[in-house]
Amino acid sequence: MTERDNIRIVPLAEDPSLISRVYEINDTWPVFTPHDMVASALLSRVPEDFPQ
Repeated sequence: MTERDNIRIVPLAEDPSLISRVYEINDTWPVFTPHDMVASALLSRVPEDFPQ
């Protein structure tokens, strides 16, 4: 069994302790996200508005 075999994907609603880690995946957001004023303003709301 490898480390990848142990990966489990869960919604934030199921494990709210992961909310602090959401932004550790910055390199996977579309490149425009940090440069778009609306996207930048709303990005911090993702865990709150879409916990599912």
